[in-house]
Amino acid sequence: MLLEEEKPLHGASTGDDQRPPSFREEDQAPSRSKNALLAALTSPQFCSIALVALLYAVCILSGNMRFLTNDDTSIQDALAGNLTGDPYPFHPFISPLLGTVMSALYRSVPGHPWWFFYSHVFMAIGSVMMSYVLLRLFKAARLPQLVALGLVAIFDLIFFLYPIMNVSFTVVPCVFGMGVAGLLALYGTRRSYLSLICICMATAFLCTCHRSESGMVVCAFLCLALLVCASRELCKGADPVSPEEREPLWRRVPRIASHYLPAVVACIVITLLIPQYNSATMAHVDSPEFLQFFSLAVQRLSPRLLR
Repeated sequence: MLLEEEKPLHGASTGDDQRPPSFREEDQAPSRSKNALLAALTSPQFCSIALVALLYAVCILSGNMRFLTNDDTSIQDALAGNLTGDPYPFHPFISPLLGTVMSALYRSVPGHPWWFFYSHVFMAIGSVMMSYVLLRLFKAARLPQLVALGLVAIFDLIFFLYPIMNVSFTVVPCVFGMGVAGLLALYGTRRSYLSLICICMATAFLCTCHRSESGMVVCAFLCLALLVCASRELCKGADPVSPEEREPLWRRVPRIASHYLPAVVACIVITLLIPQYNSATMAHVDSPEFLQFFSLAVQRLSPRLLR
């Protein structure tokens, strides 16, 4: 009888040790949230943003951030109306399309350095994209994360510290275009032909409006990235079960070309059209504001020419 009475007690004790499933899930929830937070903080996306933000913090604290050449100062003077007193959208170094937007910003919020701010936003986005591409490549190579972060930090210091401290309208679109080209080289095979066309057109438009010559360099970067994607897809095949199921090369080439060639053509067309539009627009700009701006610019930059 005693043994029979002890069995329920023993069973009851084992039942207390076996917690309900809902209780076990609640107990594991904090550890899951910690793991998710740790994964987010160590992801290439967050690390690339953190590295560039740290680089910008160093540059801002140094207090020496400026334009590299007088050309950027001249652009800002025209757009802000520093010489003529009224924001002016035309300057021979940038597209009137971009100048119209920037001069409207100067009219809406006078006194804010919109050209300086826009250049650094453009530069920061390109730097983050480049850092992210490098981190993804190092991760694919199974490099330890601390080593990868150190290498990317050294890369950012060497290639981005000086352009951030001395921002230039020629370098900024090149950095942005290189970042987009790197992302295309990584993920271009996963995109539809329509999204590739939109990405290439938008990148070429923004960079060519910023600087026509830099837009041509960016166009070359984008075409090279698309060529990398096409070559990867051409060599990859589909790992068929038998050699008979492999798609013939003469079928793969037209299919892959039809996927990437429209993006290449769209990028080249945008890069060629915007400089033509800029030239046609600037050829008809002979307003008094335009002449006043350049006469004041000459007086400010080269006073000896007027003696």
